[in-house]
Amino acid sequence: MNTSNPFNVFYILVVINSLFNIPSCGQSIGKNMGIDVQGNIYRWNSNTIEKFDAVQQLHYRNGNLSFGNIKKLDLTQPQKPFIFFEETQRIVFLDNTLSEQSESIELLSLIPQSWITQVSGSKMNGFWCFDHLNLRVIRLDRYGNVLFIIENLPQFNSLSDWDAMGMIEHNNHLYIWDHQNLFLFDLLGGFYAQYPAQLAKHWFDEDRVYQETNHQIEQILPLKKTLQKQPVGDTFCFSQGWVVEWNESIQRFYLE
Repeated sequence: MNTSNPFNVFYILVVINSLFNIPSCGQSIGKNMGIDVQGNIYRWNSNTIEKFDAVQQLHYRNGNLSFGNIKKLDLTQPQKPFIFFEETQRIVFLDNTLSEQSESIELLSLIPQSWITQVSGSKMNGFWCFDHLNLRVIRLDRYGNVLFIIENLPQFNSLSDWDAMGMIEHNNHLYIWDHQNLFLFDLLGGFYAQYPAQLAKHWFDEDRVYQETNHQIEQILPLKKTLQKQPVGDTFCFSQGWVVEWNESIQRFYLE
């Protein structure tokens, strides 16, 4: 095993922990979990975020957020993650210590007569916003200027409910999913493809897409494959080909 990869180091230390019952990082919070490209792991609930390193040590916590309940923590840019608060229609930027930055974006002032329910960061230093009120997607640059709009989303599938459960830019495509389908667009807003997707819980890793179906993690793109995992009561995320699991009962991370 190549121990130069931080995920491999993480795996080795987790195995040592389990063998010698070394205490884990302590009480954690939240059912939401994500991992950035540097291997840092984040867990959060409606008002608190925690950041762990790749060997499961808790480094930072921020529980002083005052813009409502956290709808999404976006980790597209690990040095500058941001939080989306749907209730107040605001994006708040953090630094890599989870400290709140002075700059924030008030979406209603940039996109009037709208209601944003999903956002996604972009590797092009911009944002995607899903406007549920008008069923459209707006692409903003990092200064909040509108670059283009994908109008009239039902034209791509009039039978889909278009109640967006999630949205993410991944592998040079924009993914949007509702209760029925997973839609792909290119980064210029052109429609690319759609796939059936019954549930809202999805993960994206390299060129693979996973969803949780009937208490199993199922790979739906590019090949359909059911992973031998039962995620009942646990939290999962995917990165760099690894599956990270949080075991609630013993408060410890595992990596496969």
